[in-house]
Amino acid sequence: MKTIFIVAVVSLTFATTAVAQSNVWQLDPAHSSAQFAVRHMGISTVRGTFTKLSGTTHYDPADAKNDSVEVTI
Repeated sequence: MKTIFIVAVVSLTFATTAVAQSNVWQLDPAHSSAQFAVRHMGISTVRGTFTKLSGTTHYDPADAKNDSVEVTI
């Protein structure tokens, strides 16, 4: 589950749109999705997609410790 969350956050971070020259971006729900894949008994892979998401990212170019991503799936 932790891997799914990390993949979702990274994917969503690249699918953001800028908001008026600020360091805060809002997720574009029309062009974003969170996807996952789970192995079933080592035979097949079950894939799924969550399409209803919202979220924001905060970027501080001076200090990466202040960066954050908030996503609701």
